[in-house]
Amino acid sequence: MRTALVVLLCAIAEPKPVLVHKSDSSFVHALRTGGDGTLLERVVEPGCMLLHTVRTSGEMTVLVPPTGTLAINTRRISYVTTRILGIAADAERLYVLFWSGHAFDKPPGPADGRFELRTFWLADGAALRAQILKAEGLPNEIPAETLEKGPLRLVEGGVEAYGTRATFKERQAAE
Repeated sequence: MRTALVVLLCAIAEPKPVLVHKSDSSFVHALRTGGDGTLLERVVEPGCMLLHTVRTSGEMTVLVPPTGTLAINTRRISYVTTRILGIAADAERLYVLFWSGHAFDKPPGPADGRFELRTFWLADGAALRAQILKAEGLPNEIPAETLEKGPLRLVEGGVEAYGTRATFKERQAAE
């Protein structure tokens, strides 16, 4: 009976990848993360990571390292929070909107962070561009993490979020 209970608890606790996007050339999965952290850091709020797999070779790369909130033990406790706010894809690119922040003594608030849009090439997972959003109309609160489109809206050749537009011609940003 005890062995069956241990197996059941391990099966419940094991994170399962979630397919976020599938194209002819690749898969993008999200994997929930968590745990207790390490000697120097403690997981306050678990998050997820994004993984890219090339269909033909099976090669997997990490597009987005684990998100969530960590408390890092230094002289003052340093908190780092990262959240995925939206994921969208067109035929060639994957767009990921983030919020990240840092603060001492307490988890970061809206004024302690920034919004960033990262773009990846779907065929191989290569990073194309990271753009800080500075448009008016950014939220005054930190949005919840999501694996959906969130505030991202596909436009011709790119994406738009909170009044900032990023467009591309294949791998090159169109300025």
